[in-house]
Amino acid sequence: MTTNISKIALPLILASSLMLTACSNDSQAPAAAEGAAPAAAVKENPQLTHEQVSSNIEQVGSTAYNAADDTLTVKLKISNKGTAAWPTSGTNPVTVGVVQLLDPAPGTAEPARGEEARVPMTGDVQPHAETEVTAVVPGDFAAGHKVRFELLQEGVAWFGYNFQQPVLVLGPFARCADGKGLCDDKGEPFYY
Repeated sequence: MTTNISKIALPLILASSLMLTACSNDSQAPAAAEGAAPAAAVKENPQLTHEQVSSNIEQVGSTAYNAADDTLTVKLKISNKGTAAWPTSGTNPVTVGVVQLLDPAPGTAEPARGEEARVPMTGDVQPHAETEVTAVVPGDFAAGHKVRFELLQEGVAWFGYNFQQPVLVLGPFARCADGKGLCDDKGEPFYY
């Protein structure tokens, strides 16, 4: 699955046939108009707990830079090593969060979180199963930052932050001397 993270001004992700997934616990469906057919029931998903979650996220192959549309393509392998299935639709789906890491605030060691987006998975991930997703990250999102990929259950918990599970951090990225392309922090064209 390939998902484009389009020029991000708000934390969102765009895909050709994808609905926006908000980080919210509000699972109420809008009321149906009088005389309209009832809305399809939204699948209610249980909230995953620290005890149920064991995960891994890793890069598959190399990150590719596409100069034509100024994007990075990152393929990820996601592993569910826990005891519960990860729902990828309905309320509180599990997605991959893509987060800009900013320079740490004065007096702190941890980088601050910048803009964020989501990469959905195509189907529920059962315990002891794996899936692959492809994230397409805009160059402007990555330039000047490291980029963190972290699993989360929307409206419930970030797997790395809340459950101390592995995350993947790439970069830092910078614009090359020509003002185009992406380079590493030493000015070398980006290759991973």
